[in-house]
Amino acid sequence: AFLDLRGRPGETSALEVEPEANELPDEMAAQEEVQRLLDRLEPREAALLDRFHRLGEPLRSIAEDLGLPLGTAKSLLHRARRKLAEGSR
Repeated sequence: AFLDLRGRPGETSALEVEPEANELPDEMAAQEEVQRLLDRLEPREAALLDRFHRLGEPLRSIAEDLGLPLGTAKSLLHRARRKLAEGSR
């Protein structure tokens, strides 16, 4: 399942990493680590990170969809990247 990018009340707002049946234990451990790191992000940070990096959407478009100024979206994306880098050490 994917992050609810508009943060509707009552809906799941966390990225989920679901393992495939044929994955190796190391791959499953890596996915669990990624999920642990993503869970540390605020919902808006996770949404920006997912849409920008995984889906390849332009940051300006994401900012408009989320009702954020472009500068705020840039700051949130930078903060999300920093949190992931710090958490993976």
